[in-house]
Amino acid sequence: PVPAAVGRDRSGRDRGVVIQASDGFPTLFRVSVVTGRAERVERGTENTVGWHARNGVPVLRRDVNPRGTYETLYARPESGGEWRMLTRRRITETPEFTIIGPAANPNQFLVAARIGDEDVVSIRELNLADMTYGAPLSTRAGRDVAFGLMDGADRYLGAGYYADRLEYDLNDATLNAHHRALNGFFGNAANVQFADISRDHNRLLLYVTGPQEPGTWFFYDVAATRIEALGARTRLTTEQLSATDALDVPT
Repeated sequence: PVPAAVGRDRSGRDRGVVIQASDGFPTLFRVSVVTGRAERVERGTENTVGWHARNGVPVLRRDVNPRGTYETLYARPESGGEWRMLTRRRITETPEFTIIGPAANPNQFLVAARIGDEDVVSIRELNLADMTYGAPLSTRAGRDVAFGLMDGADRYLGAGYYADRLEYDLNDATLNAHHRALNGFFGNAANVQFADISRDHNRLLLYVTGPQEPGTWFFYDVAATRIEALGARTRLTTEQLSATDALDVPT
C-alpha cells in the first residue's frame, strides 16, 4: 500500500508525522520531519486497514474481515493498554459517524454524525470511553456537514457544506474572508477546498474543482498573497490510450 499520514507527533522538539506503511503487515511508523528517521510504533493484524492517531499515538484502529463484509472499530487510551471494540457494522451499512480528528479533550474525537431524529449531519465530540456524543459544534439548517477542518496543530476550525458551491463556516473570520477572496479569484465558478492549513494559518493547501477544472492543487502564501499551482488531475481521452487486442479465453 502507498504510505499515508494518519496523525502528527508533537511529543518532542523533533516533530514528526505518523505514517501508515507495510512491513508484511500494516504498520505505523513515527517519522521525523527533521532527520527522516523512522521508528516503528504499532503493527496491525492481517485485517487492519487503518488507524487514527492523537499526539503521535494510535488510539483508533479499523479492521475489515477477510471477506470484506464487516468493519470493526477499536479504541485504546492514549496512555496505552489493550484495544477495545467500539463498533461493528456491515460494509454495506451507513457508518454511525465519520471521524474528523482528535478533539481538545483527551479520549475524545471529533466526528460527523446524525443523532436521533436530527435531519442533518453535524460535527460533535464523541467520548471514546462510553460512546456518548456532545452537543453539535458545527451545524447548518438543511445542509449536511461535508467535512470538518483542522489546522496543523490539530485545532478544529469549522465545517464545510455544499450549497451551490462549497462554503465554510469557520471560527476564524480571517480564513472566512480568504475563502471568499479565493472564490472570486477562481471566478466564483469552482469549489475551493482547504485541504490543509499550517499552524499559523499563513500557508494554505487548496484543492480546486469545477465545471472547467477537473481538479488542481494550489499552494497559497497568505502573507505574500501568492498562489501557485502544484499539479492537476487531467481528463483521459481516447487519443491517449494505446491500441489493444481482444483475446478469446476458454471457460
